[in-house]
Amino acid sequence: MSVMAERPSRALWGIGARTARKLAEGGVSTVAELTQVKPASLIEWFGPVMGPSYGRLALGAGETEVRANARASRVRTVGRRPSPGT
Repeated sequence: MSVMAERPSRALWGIGARTARKLAEGGVSTVAELTQVKPASLIEWFGPVMGPSYGRLALGAGETEVRANARASRVRTVGRRPSPGT
């Protein structure tokens, strides 16, 4: 969690502009602040499925390793066919 603590809540996977705005209305702007929100509040704001999942994301729950110096992988295309509709 220390890698992400001071990052904005929107830095977490699955938290977009609308969710970040709703969190800000509740006084939450960073990942560290999100870890302190009571599960009941998250359920009230986002429902019984997404609310707790945002709390778990903030705590770093899961199998994915978070590294401060991770490199983005290169995007590779297969073939030269144009996209549909182009």
